[in-house]
Amino acid sequence: MNEDIQLDERISAALWVGLPQSVSEHSRLYQWLTSRTERPFGSPGPVVVFDDVVMPIEELVEAFTTDEAFVGSAVSQAHSRDIKEASMGVLLFAPAGSTLWRGSVPDDELAYLGTFGFPTEDLPQ
Repeated sequence: MNEDIQLDERISAALWVGLPQSVSEHSRLYQWLTSRTERPFGSPGPVVVFDDVVMPIEELVEAFTTDEAFVGSAVSQAHSRDIKEASMGVLLFAPAGSTLWRGSVPDDELAYLGTFGFPTEDLPQ
């Protein structure tokens, strides 16, 4: 973990979700996303959730964290885009003032839900 991050803080986390139906499609979608984004030096992650079973969007988001503010914001955004279920989620982290992409946000085969405050205590070690 980046030592500049305090455990009671949040880090910006961009979230994409999708419905790949196989491990090979999951890999292809992940490669598609990472080829269109940048990972700022020192940022944690990415974190990926993938299951071969489609699950309600709430369950997928809660696989990253049970933090109510993060889950509520991400699920609300998903529902506003009529996304009710997914089998894959990708979180990319960015320190304050950083950007993860040049030009337009990658939002095609994986749906970009937005950038949300993610609790640093839930970052993978």
